[in-house]
Amino acid sequence: MKNIIQKVLLASMVTAAVYPLVPVTLNQASASDYIGTVPQPQYSTIATYIMDKSTVKDLAANMRALSSNTAILAETIAPIIATKISPVLGGYVSAASLATALSVNSQLSTEVLYAADHNMRVKVEIQDLPYHTSYSTRTIFTAVN
Repeated sequence: MKNIIQKVLLASMVTAAVYPLVPVTLNQASASDYIGTVPQPQYSTIATYIMDKSTVKDLAANMRALSSNTAILAETIAPIIATKISPVLGGYVSAASLATALSVNSQLSTEVLYAADHNMRVKVEIQDLPYHTSYSTRTIFTAVN
């Protein structure tokens, strides 16, 4: 038993000493070797709208007022109830809901607030992938003169 341990130790020491001197190449495959590069699909614009300056200012004022957790909860319930009462009221509540949704998303809210503070309009661009999924649509807000 002692003789076997000595042989294993000696083999380990020789391997450790020789390993840096002898290059060992392992042929390891990766997924990209089989798949290659997959081109990413490009977004295409499906709708564009430019909000006027007064709408941007109203939206920014609502965003500043509606940034609490209670407002976010109301965002989901209020449009449904308001539309049942009156379609016109539903439109106003939907605008407030949009303001609440934008106030949660810091990137979009920054763009709208900047445009309101600098008396600019906002270009709303809705984009989608060539194949539609529940997560493929995106909305981009850009401050324009």
